[in-house]
Amino acid sequence: MIDLIKTIEDNILAAVTQISSELNADVDYNSLYPILEFPRDKNHGDIATSVAMKLARVFRKSPHQIAQLLCDRIRNHAIINSITDAIEIAGAGFINFSFSQSAVTSILQKIILKKSDYGITNQRTGEKIILEFVSANPTGPLNAVNARAAAVGDVLANILQKASAQVHREFYINDVGNQVDLLGRSVKARYEQALNIEVEFPEDGYHGEYITDMAKDLVLKYGSSLLEKDPSFFAEHAITHNVTRQKTDLEKYNVRFDTWFSEKTIHNQNLLDCAFKQLQAGGYIYEKEGKQWFASTRFGDDNDRVMIRDNGIPTYFMADTAYHQNKFDRSFNHLIDIWGPDHHGYIPRMSGVLQALGHPADSFTVLIVQQVNLLKDGQPYKMSKRAGRFILMEDVIEEVGTDAARFFFVMRTSDSQLDFDLDLAKKHTADNPCFYVQYAHARIHSIYTKYEEQGYSLKDTDFSSADLAVLSAPEELDIIKKLGQYPQILASCAQTLDVHHLPYYLYELSSLFHNYYNLGKERSELRIVSDNEAATRARLALVTGLKIIIGEGLSLLGVSAPESM
Repeated sequence: MIDLIKTIEDNILAAVTQISSELNADVDYNSLYPILEFPRDKNHGDIATSVAMKLARVFRKSPHQIAQLLCDRIRNHAIINSITDAIEIAGAGFINFSFSQSAVTSILQKIILKKSDYGITNQRTGEKIILEFVSANPTGPLNAVNARAAAVGDVLANILQKASAQVHREFYINDVGNQVDLLGRSVKARYEQALNIEVEFPEDGYHGEYITDMAKDLVLKYGSSLLEKDPSFFAEHAITHNVTRQKTDLEKYNVRFDTWFSEKTIHNQNLLDCAFKQLQAGGYIYEKEGKQWFASTRFGDDNDRVMIRDNGIPTYFMADTAYHQNKFDRSFNHLIDIWGPDHHGYIPRMSGVLQALGHPADSFTVLIVQQVNLLKDGQPYKMSKRAGRFILMEDVIEEVGTDAARFFFVMRTSDSQLDFDLDLAKKHTADNPCFYVQYAHARIHSIYTKYEEQGYSLKDTDFSSADLAVLSAPEELDIIKKLGQYPQILASCAQTLDVHHLPYYLYELSSLFHNYYNLGKERSELRIVSDNEAATRARLALVTGLKIIIGEGLSLLGVSAPESM
């Protein structure tokens, strides 16, 4: 459908140019976008434009008059006439376009020919994106918010690659700082307690059975031989153990990173000093109260920020600055970070410091993944004892499975809280959107089986040469039109970096298919596999198009596409 939309869009812009020349009007073409939109009400055509209303002030005419001028020119084009059945003015000045049957079926033909390449665009060609996500502290296991961030990040990476971007997935390990020291003291205290030594546990220490279990394992392996070791030894052991566990959990979740980047790297390579001196040379650092401050307010932040404390120790912000500069030093031209809840206030200072280091404001983007509220039996799910304060990611996956977890975690825009109904995610009914979409894919394979049971060979059937003119029922054309929206859905996700449009689209597409399939049970003329060979081949072409798009969409979501359920 993207070609049809482009054709109509080009003709609208050409008509606007003609009229503006005749009226001697100066048009800001950027203000006209988006030129075309999909109407919510199918009675308003297949595609519509509100350009006439956007031009009213410039052309000094009513939107309805402008719409009429545009239609007079657009209707004169032979190509437009061949791909549309109707061009109508509605309301205050909307122009609604209805596609012809041949134009609609050409969409299906293109999908069958292109297969998995359908939906690929050059939208982000030339972008080398480093996508940093999850980046949970190595002080414990991954939790439910981490699971949501992992799903969002991985799906976004897949979609950006579909838009021709080079994408590098990175996990940042915060293995330096106070939290690491506290982790070491926590594990050592539990180790000593496991040896029946009475010691006071750190006031702000890490609780949860995973710390106790780790300490007991050390006792089983080393006995009391580690008593002389200082907390740094226990911290290093705990970080290695926790990061290994995080990697294992994420791999089970179908999430893999290109790089696990240790914060120690930027300290060992003196990258903090390099970044600090660059900011200093640019005039963005000043001293006050014995501290070194970054002039963050010059970039819209509420306050200036400390980079070096009065004791000479760099702040976390200084370390983050050096790390993000290192990303640019590795030749990436767009940094996308996915952060957890309550990190909005950190964005202006990080954006500002990167601009101070000479990078364009639009080269750094932050997405916030908000809190997850897990529900079971209609009530909030109890906290995990093993984690201490949080629900473990592995608990969620064990409860509902990887497929449902990933699907549910990306169903809503990431910057809003998510109510995750564990009972719903386990249902094998149409109420469960993940099951509903997967079942559509499995149902298509059951249709293939029925086709072969009637003596036909699926391998020998050339769907690209099927007579698609047979597909004239409104339900069939609606499915094809929906299939044709797939490239726009991916383009929207790649543009806005909001991936929830994809699962929602797959659910709507599956709903159209299930309804069509059930209609075939009631109306013999809509039966997919029938005695009419031409109609059967055309409808098998239709379900093949569905299989391609649903399968590709599920693949981008990291969700399996079963052939039977």
